[in-house]
Amino acid sequence: MSDGVYQTQANVHEDAGPSPALRTKVASGVRWGLVVSILTQVGRVAFMLALMRLLGPRNFGIVGQAAVFIAIAQIFVHFGLAASIVQRPTLDHQEVGTAFWLNVAMGLILAAAMVLAAPLLASFFETHELAAVFRVLALSLVLKAMAIVPTALLTRNMRFAGIATAEITSTFTSGLIGVGAAAIGAGYWALVIQAVSLEALYLLMIVHLNGLPELTWSTRTARRLWSFSSRIVGADLVNYASGNFDKILIAKFLGATALGLYSLAFRVLQLTLGVMGQVGRVILPTFSRLQNDRERLTRTFLTVTESVSLAVFPTMTLTILIAPAGVPAVLGHAWAEAIVPVQLVAALTIPCVLVSYMGPLTVALGRADCEFYWSVVTLIAMLVAIPIGLLWGIIGVAGSFLIMLCALTAIRLAVVQRLIPITARGYLRALAPASACSVVLAIVWELTDALLKSMAGELTIAAAASAAGAAAYLITLRVAWPDDYRRQLEFARLILRGDRR
Repeated sequence: MSDGVYQTQANVHEDAGPSPALRTKVASGVRWGLVVSILTQVGRVAFMLALMRLLGPRNFGIVGQAAVFIAIAQIFVHFGLAASIVQRPTLDHQEVGTAFWLNVAMGLILAAAMVLAAPLLASFFETHELAAVFRVLALSLVLKAMAIVPTALLTRNMRFAGIATAEITSTFTSGLIGVGAAAIGAGYWALVIQAVSLEALYLLMIVHLNGLPELTWSTRTARRLWSFSSRIVGADLVNYASGNFDKILIAKFLGATALGLYSLAFRVLQLTLGVMGQVGRVILPTFSRLQNDRERLTRTFLTVTESVSLAVFPTMTLTILIAPAGVPAVLGHAWAEAIVPVQLVAALTIPCVLVSYMGPLTVALGRADCEFYWSVVTLIAMLVAIPIGLLWGIIGVAGSFLIMLCALTAIRLAVVQRLIPITARGYLRALAPASACSVVLAIVWELTDALLKSMAGELTIAAAASAAGAAAYLITLRVAWPDDYRRQLEFARLILRGDRR
């Protein structure tokens, strides 16, 4: 950084491939992505389970209703400016300052709007407690707005270790605060306290690492930034609408308890996408470097697809198998009605994750328009499928979601086939190892479960069956697909070891 200009670290000659220094930074980014995803997801799950047991479905449902609108507001708070900060080849202090104040101004406006609209929103959901919840959660929008640009600058400079430290520390500290509040009888306010403290702690740490931007403003710069970020905001809004339409309908027509049960099920998808999002943040730049070599890009895409499927397929298979014993044992019988939705959401997580890795491919090829159009198609499908599923309660909603995603995955692949030389047979070949090995896993799990019936507790049997199934999965992969097994093992070693040359 010199003469008031932030130089991008991705602006290198790519014809000969990334430099050793860049490879080291990419490997570091993947490693820190793994660290963040594992620790934060473990922390979130642990605190979520503790809070669910202490609070019950209704308390979770109350805050879940508020979370639907908080998430919409956060899209506008981000304003698409973080991507602009990271993407621009050069960046001066005026652009950084303008982006920061745009975010802060939007955060203040949305917070004020939420405070004023709180009674109306509470009336819409017919939950009078929501009015006070909305007023307090409005503070989190301002805190998040202030952290966006400093975080983008750290990302731009590939300072992933600092971001990881802030995310991990704020997650665990706020989780302890929330559990403590629930333990002393705060009820649903424990979740509100956890959410606000998370944003406050994260902001403090990010500001400590990067500082706040200078107090600069330029209307001309604001217009230029908006010309790029507006397209991102548009796609985010459509994606949010399609991703939360089901929750809005459940909250309105089935109530807070049903939403609490359904939200538990969708934690499976959210946690998985959270891990994949952290680890996969290097996917877009990798695809971008290969955009002029479609053959190599196709091979890389298939390799990514195979690697992702080998991780996601067995994880979701085990989730489906463990849910009947695990949900009541861990959370209590008050959550028993969430078992089938959890299983359905675990199944739909597979096509959802696979589709998510097709997005960076189209963007890398300069077809960001495809992403917007695809988000519209997904929204239209949701508008048709979810109201139908609602007739059968939360199980019907989750089931309709699964059917819709399976159909959309096939359509999405057809779109990808128009961009790169990939065949349906080649794509299915990439999924074959994970699919076949997961079938073996399920068979071994069921056999182990049957053999151990009445010999131990349900959780003990489930743990033993899971261990046997996982071993069978790895053995089948090693024997039937030795080359794939070796390639995945080498990749895992590279991530753990990094590039020390």
